[in-house]
Amino acid sequence: MHPNVKSTLVTLAKASFDFFVFATSWQPEECYNEPTYSGCNNPNKIWASQLTIHGMWPQFNNGTWPSYCTDEAFESSIIYDDLDTNMFYDYWPNVRYEIPETNDKAYASFWEHEWTKHGTCSGLDQETYFTTTLQNRPITPTIISSNYGKTITKEDLLKSYDTIVVPTCKSNYLFEIFVCLTSDTYTQFDCPESVIYEGNCDDNIIIEMFL
Repeated sequence: MHPNVKSTLVTLAKASFDFFVFATSWQPEECYNEPTYSGCNNPNKIWASQLTIHGMWPQFNNGTWPSYCTDEAFESSIIYDDLDTNMFYDYWPNVRYEIPETNDKAYASFWEHEWTKHGTCSGLDQETYFTTTLQNRPITPTIISSNYGKTITKEDLLKSYDTIVVPTCKSNYLFEIFVCLTSDTYTQFDCPESVIYEGNCDDNIIIEMFL
């Protein structure tokens, strides 16, 4: 994550930060790069039209970010018992594994990582962090689903958002899109230069298909 900037480790009980980077992922590209992942064998149809959640990350204006701010342990029961787990399977998946029938620690390891590294710095409790992340998932522009398996221009992709976002690519294939949110109202705003710096897509971007 954050490929060009060194992480800043913050050990305060509660870290301050300036805004959130909301990282969204294009799962067909994830599965193309790692075709042995079990969750890629029979991918959710939603993933062929919608960007999914990587995480909602506290960020500083200078390009660094807090991480691992507390030692509060992740509680998978919050997701499996208290929240709508199907929403997580659809929009915050862990494609390393097949969707489990019951509470599964391996599948939940992705959510655990996001909570431990980023959520503990958000100032939110676990249930609120996960609920807030799901509720503020950026809308996937139709230019992506309507060009499934095709090539679009970076200019057209950027125009499909109301604010300045940051696409990242593997080779010329869309991999993730970073959207910036305010830290208090979760309102989208133009990503600052410290985030734009992380973009690496060329002028033409290929929207990968599932194999």
